[in-house]
Amino acid sequence: MNDSPLVILNFGEVLTEDLRKQMVEELGRQVDERRVRLSINAVRLTYPQVQRLMDTIDLAALPTDVVLNVPKLPIGAVYVVNEFYARTGVHPIILELTRDPVDNGERRFGTLRNLELEIKETRRRRAERVIHGESAQTKDDATLLILNFGDPLTDELRNEIEERLGRQVQDRHLRLSINAVRFTYPQVLKQMDDIDLTPLPTDIVLNMPKLPIGAAYLVNEFYARTGVHPTILEMIRDPRELNTRRFGKLRNLELEIAGTRTNKPDRLVQAVLDEQAER
Repeated sequence: MNDSPLVILNFGEVLTEDLRKQMVEELGRQVDERRVRLSINAVRLTYPQVQRLMDTIDLAALPTDVVLNVPKLPIGAVYVVNEFYARTGVHPIILELTRDPVDNGERRFGTLRNLELEIKETRRRRAERVIHGESAQTKDDATLLILNFGDPLTDELRNEIEERLGRQVQDRHLRLSINAVRFTYPQVLKQMDDIDLTPLPTDIVLNMPKLPIGAAYLVNEFYARTGVHPTILEMIRDPRELNTRRFGKLRNLELEIAGTRTNKPDRLVQAVLDEQAER
């Protein structure tokens, strides 16, 4: 058994004793689970809340093979993964769980999904071809294209986005159907293979699916294929009607990464960057 424990930054559900034992047996390492509570106020923008939480974590003191268990909120999962990359320079390793079809859907250890390697593998399979869409926006065509992997936009929400941005909205609804008893990343890969990213505008926007780990994988695979982190449609809850979604912001993850590194250059984890350079 490996003497060094596997450190898991757990933003999601607590690992059960059975799940922990399974991981120890399959990985040959003890598990050091460190709970990180991500409590999101749904009536406010999410990214600043994620940034404040990440400020409380000393990433430099963690091993380079630290693993993240993503939070339940899909957009929170995306932002945690993105902010980790902004501060370390590498995409994280994700704890992926599956459901046991025999044992009432109990969570089982699936794999440790290295997103950095997933990016490299996607590009290798496509002969290092990185797709950069050509901007389709002109003076006569200011349509905002939303690739929607989540709930369809209501007419009220679409009208609100159009009024605030001064642009027409095209909501292209895409179904991301995930079988929870199988690994999620191959299913995301198949879904992305069905989308021709080449003719899409460079300012395309993604609306996240409901599955948190699916959302994180989708954003990672978008980056693997385009070379840029996407823009995300972020919504908030109306404080007067908490069941009603309102338009919050178009969150450009590429700019968020640049902003984090500009404002907190000392937060970059040099140990991780040095190890990456040696590989």
